[in-house]
Amino acid sequence: MSNNNVNGTIRNFNNGPVKTDHQTTNHIYLHPGHQSGEFESWMRKIGGLLQITAEAAHLKPLLDLLFTVAEPERMFLYTFPAIDELNLEPCHEIRLVFREERIEEVSSLAGFVKLASFKHRSLIITLQSNTDFEENLQDCSDDSVLCFREEFLVFSNSPYRLRTCTDEHIKLAYDSAMHDFNRYYNEGVAALQASKMLLGDKHYYQAYSLVVRVVEQVYNAIICAFGYSFKVGLKLFELKKKAAQYLPQLFCFDYDLAEIEELSLLLVNREQLRFDSMLGSFDSTLGITEEFMAAAKPCFESKLNYLLNYSKGGNNHG
Repeated sequence: MSNNNVNGTIRNFNNGPVKTDHQTTNHIYLHPGHQSGEFESWMRKIGGLLQITAEAAHLKPLLDLLFTVAEPERMFLYTFPAIDELNLEPCHEIRLVFREERIEEVSSLAGFVKLASFKHRSLIITLQSNTDFEENLQDCSDDSVLCFREEFLVFSNSPYRLRTCTDEHIKLAYDSAMHDFNRYYNEGVAALQASKMLLGDKHYYQAYSLVVRVVEQVYNAIICAFGYSFKVGLKLFELKKKAAQYLPQLFCFDYDLAEIEELSLLLVNREQLRFDSMLGSFDSTLGITEEFMAAAKPCFESKLNYLLNYSKGGNNHG
C-alpha cells in the first residue's frame, strides 16, 4: 500500500475502497477481498499490543494494563528525548483515544492511572475523544500529520489503518507548526521587554498586566502550533492545561507559575482589587516568566524534531 503526496494533498493508491463517513475519514479500509494478506495481518494485530521499541520496553506492563482495563480505540506512545541544557529528563507520553461516550467514564480512572504509573517518572497520559481524533485527521491538522502516525501507534482496536503520510507532507506540517509557534512566541518576547520597561518606570499595574499576557501568549503559541485555535477568555490555569496537552514534557517538571496565576486572578477581580497592596509584590513574576520562556522554546523545538525524525527502526535524533 503506497501513498503519494501531490501539492500538499494525500492520494491513496490501494485496491481497497476508501471510506469517507464520519467514523472512518482518512482511514484505508482493508477489505478481505482486496489485498487480503495485508488485511489478515492487520486483523490479527487488533486488540493486542503492537510492537514497541526497546527504549519503551519498561512500559510494556503499564501499556498492557491500560488497554486491558481502559479499552481505548487507539493508543499512541511518544518518548521525547532529554534536553541537557535545561536539565529535562526524557519524557514519555501515552495518548489514549476513546469513543466520545466513554470519555467521562474513562476520566474517572484518573486515580487508577496515577497508581498504575507511579513507578515511571516523567510520564504523562492524555485522553482524546474519537470525534476530535477523526476531525483532526479530516482537517489534516499539523498535530494529526505529525503525531497520529503508525510509527507511534502501540495499540489499535479498529480495522481501519491510519493514513500514511509522505516525508514531504510531514516536513510541511513541521514547518507550519514551527512558523505558528515562532510567530506568537516572538510577540511574547517583545511584550516581556515592554513589561520590564514599565516596571522600571514604576508603572506596576501595566507591567503586571502585561506579564500575564506574555504567559498567555506562550501558552497560545504552543496551542496554535498543534491545535490551530487561539484561546481567549480562559483563566490562566485553564490555558495551561490546554498547552500541556500539546507539550507535556515542559509541564511535567517543576516550573512554578503559581505566582503568575495568582496575579492573573487578582487582576481580573477588579471589585476586590487593592492595587496599593500589590505594589512591588509581584516583581518576581517577570523573572519567572523569562525563565519559563527560555525553557518553552527549546522544549517545543525538541518535540518537533523528534516527531520529524522518528522512525521505529531507529535513527531517532533531535
